[in-house]
Amino acid sequence: MKKAKLFAAALSLVLALSACGDTGTSDDSRKETVKKTTTSAKVTESEESAEESEEEPEEEPEEEKKEKKEKEPEPEPTIPTAAAGWPDDSLNPYVFDLSEGYTDENGYYHLSQGDLYRNIIEMFDVYANRSDFGGFFTDEDFQVAFRQSVDSRPDVFWMDNVYYHISPQGEASFDLTSYPGTDLYAAPAMHDELIAKADEIAALAAEQPTDYEKILFVHDYIAEHTMYAATAINTQRNYAYGCLVEGASACNGYSKAFQLVMQRMGIFCGLVYGEADGPHTWNYVWFNGNYYWVDVTWDDHDGWVTGHDYFMCTDDEILTDRELYDYNLELPKCSTPLM
Repeated sequence: MKKAKLFAAALSLVLALSACGDTGTSDDSRKETVKKTTTSAKVTESEESAEESEEEPEEEPEEEKKEKKEKEPEPEPTIPTAAAGWPDDSLNPYVFDLSEGYTDENGYYHLSQGDLYRNIIEMFDVYANRSDFGGFFTDEDFQVAFRQSVDSRPDVFWMDNVYYHISPQGEASFDLTSYPGTDLYAAPAMHDELIAKADEIAALAAEQPTDYEKILFVHDYIAEHTMYAATAINTQRNYAYGCLVEGASACNGYSKAFQLVMQRMGIFCGLVYGEADGPHTWNYVWFNGNYYWVDVTWDDHDGWVTGHDYFMCTDDEILTDRELYDYNLELPKCSTPLM
């Protein structure tokens, strides 16, 4: 969901200061209580010249002081030069338990979350819409494995959902459904096109001198080359392919596109789901030993200058008006200010 904003064009104000004649008087003239007005008696040229030479310097008007102060250039922002780095396994929500399941005393195999995760990933890799296998598993383990597989593969755009079936005898299957109009036979070529585009953007970002500027470049590139399209919600376009290749998507597409390019650059990036003026998806990235929130969708003003209000933010800066969904993978704390 994209946040609606109002933007006002900044208008410069020009102060017109007009000369009002002499406003000061000499010490002698004050003693003599001589006043100059438009109706006063005429003053000779020599007297006026003498008064001007003895005048005290006129104090600068407050309006002019304010204008000069406003024109003073702001200091250039400091660009962090630290490397993005990579989180330790203990701090990485995308390090999954891939251990295998077990066989019980009756000879039935019980699949682990790792087994289920590998099965779903294999379906992605071969563009399959069905997988048959044997074993029992719990719904809780399936939900975790499904979220892990979907969140770790932002390149997958042809999947709508995955359903499972288990018979009393332990015969199980996964069924992958696609959005209407999706052609699984065309998916491999489209996937190659998507990866090529992500690598193109990553190569452009690599020209930036610091990791911070690389992340910023990708943020700005996606915002400037994508049109927010509410019609993309619940369609294939609301994935990385719609954002990077077709140039139109909604928040899920923006977020997966950003994550995909970060992956291609070797910078850790995750996904988060929640409520922010409606269902919403955004990212977090690892930078210099800390996590930071990034919301490209809300920084894309479609035709206006790209914003940075939601770039590299802390919890206090972005979560005050958002609610996180319970089905997220373990989310990091983003508590350290960037500067």
